[in-house]
Amino acid sequence: MVKDTLANFKLYCTPNSLLFKGFDYLQNQYSPTLKDGRYEIEGDHCFALVQSYDTVPSAEKRYESHKLYLDIQYVVSGTEIIEYAPITDLSVEEDRTPGADLIFFKPFKGADLVLKAGEFGIFYPQDGHKPGIRQDKPAFVKKVVIKVSL
Repeated sequence: MVKDTLANFKLYCTPNSLLFKGFDYLQNQYSPTLKDGRYEIEGDHCFALVQSYDTVPSAEKRYESHKLYLDIQYVVSGTEIIEYAPITDLSVEEDRTPGADLIFFKPFKGADLVLKAGEFGIFYPQDGHKPGIRQDKPAFVKKVVIKVSL
């Protein structure tokens, strides 16, 4: 798991890699006027999911992880907490693979990762993460999740 600002993205990838292309999309192609939905970067190998929602209490969310993709979760506006825990600390609740690249885990209290506008988190297959959590009160968040195939 990595947390940083978009200005430092080159520290985490090599030029022309899929990860680089995902960050390049955020920095040079993404527009805040885009509607929620999926946007192609490199077909199914790298794509963006634009999302808008109100954050909720932790108990209303579940930990998840992915085997085939890593996530770059970039907050465009607002602030959210993403709870983090290594999947070795978690117990599987629902495994939707291979039909979907999604595994849900039973409730667990991990570390709180606060992401503000302009910040991102990178979550690898070994990183359980629970996004969309409020701080003190619900807040509107707009974010882009870049899915990068491994």
